[in-house]
Amino acid sequence: MTTVDSKLASVIDHTLLRPEAEAREVDRLCVEALRFGFAAVCVQPYWVARAARTLGGSRVGIASVVAFPHGASVTEIKVAERRARATTARPSSTSSPTWRGSASARTPPCATRSPPSWPPRAAPSSR
Repeated sequence: MTTVDSKLASVIDHTLLRPEAEAREVDRLCVEALRFGFAAVCVQPYWVARAARTLGGSRVGIASVVAFPHGASVTEIKVAERRARATTARPSSTSSPTWRGSASARTPPCATRSPPSWPPRAAPSSR
């Protein structure tokens, strides 16, 4: 891989968000991310723990989605989903929430691209 290719790969989130995705596809996604040096994998919430096990100890981050695909959930549901993903992705030996598959304290790539609704804001009052 050329320097340009590796620089480009380092800013790509390798994504698999199809609802019918299977475990072997998630595993392949993670292996490809390791092989090509992608910044992160992005998977449905159901697959976060599996991706964390596969990518543990690597520099590849793990991203997931909240209120996907429409974003029409109320804020409380979005907050609950976000908290559940942080707990699921965190290895048992890590004391702080992280989206990385390792116990690293570095900020994962996906943390800098949080959706505009995070942190949640108070709903506008209706008058």
